[in-house]
Amino acid sequence: MSQQTDRYLIVGESGSGKTWQAAAIIDALRDRRAYRYLVALSTDAPADSPIASRCQHHDEVDDDLAARELDLERYVRERGAAGAYLEITAFGDARAAFLDRLGAAIMGVGDTLVVVDEAHEIADRRAPLGFLQLWTRGRKRTVTVVAITQSLKQRPTVGVSPTVMNRSSAFVVFGTADPTGREQAQIASVFPQIEPYLANLRTPHDGGRPEYGVRHAPTGRAIVSLRSGELDLSTAATRPPSSDGITTM
Repeated sequence: MSQQTDRYLIVGESGSGKTWQAAAIIDALRDRRAYRYLVALSTDAPADSPIASRCQHHDEVDDDLAARELDLERYVRERGAAGAYLEITAFGDARAAFLDRLGAAIMGVGDTLVVVDEAHEIADRRAPLGFLQLWTRGRKRTVTVVAITQSLKQRPTVGVSPTVMNRSSAFVVFGTADPTGREQAQIASVFPQIEPYLANLRTPHDGGRPEYGVRHAPTGRAIVSLRSGELDLSTAATRPPSSDGITTM
């Protein structure tokens, strides 16, 4: 099993290709045997979600279930082996307590790929420390995290946790609907090389494949994948797009 782990942060408007990329990451890491257990979290469970389709077990975590003293390490081992998709509908203290215990359980088990959809609602500024340790200490336990969000906008009590933003090693950007320009300015502050392309990244709405940029902080590599080809933003070298449209770092 590979010991390399990353912490991905994927941002883009609804329908821009975020979940398509997350599913591609799941498949690529599975093929490399980079994880033993898969745990995905979201605030809903759409039947056509490519993330949910990669998980055999689907469970709703409502206020009642979140309050129970479950053996979450056992849950991760037993259900995560075939993929566990958790629809988090609990709110407030019940949600926070469950996420705190889940984070500790995943750290206890290790060798886990964690996918957090709607990260601005789950891995947000109110997320408990036990859950956020997946970003701060997860590498020690071979935990890879993929966080997906529609926005990086920050407000005093809502938005993706600064811990998630600061500790993400791979930043993936898709097209954003941003009339005010504030979202693009936030993205450019983290990924300055993508700024010239950001406003024109095409989405699958026209039937074509999505365009996106990737910045990998540990290696310093940055690319933008366009339908016309892939551009290395560090060297300005171009090459044809890959056959499946997926770029891995």
